[in-house]
Amino acid sequence: MTITRILTITIFALGGCIKSPPEQNPVPSLSPCIDGTLLDMRIAGCEEHTFASHPIGNYVEITCVEKTNVNYWTAAKFVVIPMAEKETLVPEGWIVHCIDQRSAMFLVVEPPPAAQ
Repeated sequence: MTITRILTITIFALGGCIKSPPEQNPVPSLSPCIDGTLLDMRIAGCEEHTFASHPIGNYVEITCVEKTNVNYWTAAKFVVIPMAEKETLVPEGWIVHCIDQRSAMFLVVEPPPAAQ
């Protein structure tokens, strides 16, 4: 079993939410897409982010929960799907953010609140 497979299984097996402060020297996930997004979030002012696992949909949400600035990188919700999941249907409102050999990452656009 490769380290990538172990990391993917570990991430997706963790039900619930993990808070993770950005590290000075983070351990790479072996996905340039994930690593680059986390680095951009940190540079933009994200001091702590969460990984929320959704085993039924087989994806992980990444959001910034502690921020020094409000901007695209700190306000966005990103969703990561492992590339092994070739048959995943992408819901409406998910916009491709980046794709690499190991993962596909989407920006989740929330619909505006309904007018009252």
